[in-house]
Amino acid sequence: ASRARDQFRARSLERVSRHRFARFRRSNALDGDAARGFVARAGARAMTEVTTRGTPGLRSVRDLPIVQDGPPPGGYSAIRYGRRIPSTGPTGAALLAVYAGMFTYGFYQIGVGNRERREAKEEKILARAVIVPYLQAEEDRRFVRAWTAKKENDKAIMAEVRGWDADARSTSRWMPPGASTRPSMAKS
Repeated sequence: ASRARDQFRARSLERVSRHRFARFRRSNALDGDAARGFVARAGARAMTEVTTRGTPGLRSVRDLPIVQDGPPPGGYSAIRYGRRIPSTGPTGAALLAVYAGMFTYGFYQIGVGNRERREAKEEKILARAVIVPYLQAEEDRRFVRAWTAKKENDKAIMAEVRGWDADARSTSRWMPPGASTRPSMAKS
């Protein structure tokens, strides 16, 4: 532990002496020999051959070989800086396309249903229109029978009254039975 502590102190003194030397050289513009002497005096304890990477005969820090860090041969591997979150389902565009398709299909089905209902309604109306003449003929036959029975009944009831004519009508226009109770037809 004491050896490691001594090496740490030596490196620290070396850094301090380099810093002082650089500042002194900038301010006083020393020549090479004077500068070397300053470093030797400033870091006499720090500048030993033990602390100079095993290079014997080193006179100055400037004599140290330049060691520069650089990338390994072939360069560094690529740094992955983008977020790669695993897919958790379909994208927004895919969902929108599915919803649009469902929407379109739903409205298509509504249109088909409306067309079928309209065709069924038209068929019902047409079927009723086709049988209307038959229904009207049956109603007319029923009306004639009922009218004849009514006239016969009136003749029997009014047989003793002079001037009563059972065939007389109050209007010359033909009206179906019950027209007098319907206000819209009674006024015409």
